[in-house]
Amino acid sequence: MAIGQAVRLVVRPELITLRPPTESGFRGAVLSRTFLGEKAEYRVGVGDQVLQITEYTRPHATAFKAGDEVTLVLPTDGVHVLPD
Repeated sequence: MAIGQAVRLVVRPELITLRPPTESGFRGAVLSRTFLGEKAEYRVGVGDQVLQITEYTRPHATAFKAGDEVTLVLPTDGVHVLPD
């Protein structure tokens, strides 16, 4: 890949963490949340992309709802970069 070349990031949905919008990271807006017992699946709009994010239930974790602004935190490992 060359400097300035467009790329696409590929990350497993359960590796992305949602945080309040006051934290640093990518900004997005929750489009929907589906509670599935041990986990919740979110659809989050980031720019013109819609990402699927899976969060497993954690004690005292914030449950975001549709319309909430959020920050997406990517892991330091497990992010794959592909040419666009």
